[in-house]
Amino acid sequence: MIFLPKATPLPVTTRSLLLIFFLATGFFLILLSFAQIRAHANTEFLSLFSGGVLAVLSAAVLWTPPQFPTASAHQRLPTFTLRLIVLACCIWVALIAYVHKVQGWDEGSYILSGLALRGYHVPYASWRAPVTGFLCAAFVGGERIINPLLLGILLITLYSWLRQLLGPLPAALSLLMLMSQNLLLESSVEIMSELPAALLLLLGFFFLARESFWLSALFFTLVVFTRWNLAPVLLIVFLAVLLRFGVRPSLKFLYVGLAVFLLGM
Repeated sequence: MIFLPKATPLPVTTRSLLLIFFLATGFFLILLSFAQIRAHANTEFLSLFSGGVLAVLSAAVLWTPPQFPTASAHQRLPTFTLRLIVLACCIWVALIAYVHKVQGWDEGSYILSGLALRGYHVPYASWRAPVTGFLCAAFVGGERIINPLLLGILLITLYSWLRQLLGPLPAALSLLMLMSQNLLLESSVEIMSELPAALLLLLGFFFLARESFWLSALFFTLVVFTRWNLAPVLLIVFLAVLLRFGVRPSLKFLYVGLAVFLLGM
């Protein structure tokens, strides 16, 4: 747990202006989200709605009295927020699995690559970073559960990590902030490389923060084999580990990277 310095109470005028701003922004985003339903823009609806709820919850935090953290009901807001977010995430994950249908060229290429890895005769299999193809190969016939599974692991890992660092309320709000990102929601609809790469990046930094260099090196190396254009991330992390922790931990990144590369050959 990180111990933050004691916050200075905001002046009444500033507090009132921020309260009005967050409430107005929240209700505007919520109203705007419902306008997306008519356009059948589901991801835009959820991202705008989540952003609106986040703004309203921020106003609720401002509305609470300064002695709120010591009150007997100090657990109600984090608990309510977490339940609301879990409900929204479960609905979204269920919708992803229920309505999944292969339509895009890129998604079809990954699924065909997975079938080719399983030995099926396919008319086309693209040469791409292999991790997403391996995922499709592992779930042949059940591709609709790949993204719900990856998204669930991503949200659980993020919440658990931030709960340890900052507490339950910031961790819950971080999930809501993540669900308000349309790029993430769009990536969760189709089987692409963005969602696996995001999960592997998160796991890489998660284990790096715990100085588990072998696991961190493994996940950062797999990031490169998920999207080739993320290779600079591995290089930057390697240099950071070399400068911060020395030669021996940084060598683990070289060993793991070389091992994964040789296995991929």
